[in-house]
Amino acid sequence: MNKLECKIVQDLLPTYIEKLTSPETNEFIEQHLKECKECQNTLEVMKKGTEIKELKAKEQINYLKKYKRKMLLSKIIIGIVIISICIFLGIKIYQWQFLSQIFDHNINYEIGNNYKLIERNGSDGATKEVVCKENIGYAKLVDGTIIWEDNNHKFFILSNDKKYFEVDKNSLPSGVTDNFITIQTQNLFNEIENKNELIQKILLNHIDIHEEEYRDRQCYTILYEGEKIWIDKETNFIIRDDYQGKSIDYTIEINTVTDEDVQFPDLQGYEEIIR
Repeated sequence: MNKLECKIVQDLLPTYIEKLTSPETNEFIEQHLKECKECQNTLEVMKKGTEIKELKAKEQINYLKKYKRKMLLSKIIIGIVIISICIFLGIKIYQWQFLSQIFDHNINYEIGNNYKLIERNGSDGATKEVVCKENIGYAKLVDGTIIWEDNNHKFFILSNDKKYFEVDKNSLPSGVTDNFITIQTQNLFNEIENKNELIQKILLNHIDIHEEEYRDRQCYTILYEGEKIWIDKETNFIIRDDYQGKSIDYTIEINTVTDEDVQFPDLQGYEEIIR
């Protein structure tokens, strides 16, 4: 076999395998291969090498496709997580802003110095009433006890027993304080000492806030660990609280109290208890 012809054919084999040679060249190569065992072996080796390269190329392409799919899936998951976190934080920020206003309004009593509060127990109808004007006020408790006070004195009037006693605020022992009558509602907000604790409750607990109508009033309702609180949208005051099977209604009036409403009670016929 002509060695020069073998060299020419072997040089042409790579392009022949890739089907890049002309029909005339293909005829020349194929004619030579019929008669040359050495070039046949070379062709087989080259074909196997090409097949291996193609296989590796396909594997690389498949790997890249899988990698791109994984990256796309990872981006989608990260996007969902980021969106979920943003939604979660958005809800918590809204709850914080809303509940902070309710906290201030009902715990720090942003109510002024002229108000009337009636607390009514839904199960037995028992009521407690607090009335205040300037620095004079009274509270009528469920058991009939009346507490009347001004800046300096406080009277406890036991209506059922026809007795009363006086506490001189100016004579209280050092370190002991006696705050003026305030609204004491028992609900979620009374368990919270400050706004830092309020933030913790909002972040760590599920709190649902939505709107509904109650007593012909448009209200926000708060659902928290089995407790349901109605907040008057117009005044931001709590008007009902349901918890552990108990229901308490609150009625609040502002700037309706007159001097006559808070005048000192008539104690004629009452016995003074000396303390």
